[in-house]
Amino acid sequence: MRVKSKKIQAFTLVEITIVLLLSLLLIGIVMLGYRHFEQYRTNQKNRSDELSEVLLLHTRLKSSFERADRIEVNRNEMELVFIDTMIFASCMIHDNGMVFHQNSLVDSIHMDLKDIQINQIMGKNLLRNLSFEPKNNLAKRRFQYQKEYGRKVLFNSKDVENEY
Repeated sequence: MRVKSKKIQAFTLVEITIVLLLSLLLIGIVMLGYRHFEQYRTNQKNRSDELSEVLLLHTRLKSSFERADRIEVNRNEMELVFIDTMIFASCMIHDNGMVFHQNSLVDSIHMDLKDIQINQIMGKNLLRNLSFEPKNNLAKRRFQYQKEYGRKVLFNSKDVENEY
């Protein structure tokens, strides 16, 4: 009787080693790409958060400039006080930034003060112009605010009422 020898079909050790090396190489490339993607996403999120903080403060300053009848400046402390019929907001300017207070909300930003113009009117220091640039340079622009004062502020309010 003849014994038939069955030939077993299998992969050789060299073929298995090559497949494992290629698999490890592919996994390494995918992991490296994922790590770079995570770093990029984190950087974009941080930039987005910083930019939204700058724009939020810009919006609050702009609306405060529009609402205020006058903006008084305390030169000793570099504090801006926004007043309509009463004080509704204040802003402290420091060497490395600005802190804006309105009601119970407090916003701060790191910025470089570029220009501040103060006029002495009726014995009070009134803000005329304020401009700054964010230190993070995300906005890549200068934020500028100007305040135009009405006759009631520029002249004694009794004189304006008696004028007509």
